[in-house]
Amino acid sequence: ENELKNFDEALNAYLSQQWDQSKVLFEEISVTCPEDGIVQLYIDRCEYFQQNPPTTDWDGVWVMKTK
Repeated sequence: ENELKNFDEALNAYLSQQWDQSKVLFEEISVTCPEDGIVQLYIDRCEYFQQNPPTTDWDGVWVMKTK
């Protein structure tokens, strides 16, 4: 239950474009749930957006650039 609350908090930070906070929260989750691939996916996306911020009208959708 606590992991779900933490995930919700991390996701809300992600959707608010608070990349540093979101990444830290997802990394905390990954310590207790290292097998959760979704958590690592969001960590990777936070790192990407830290270097390549989306536009201010970003709607949270991830657009794949390659296959």
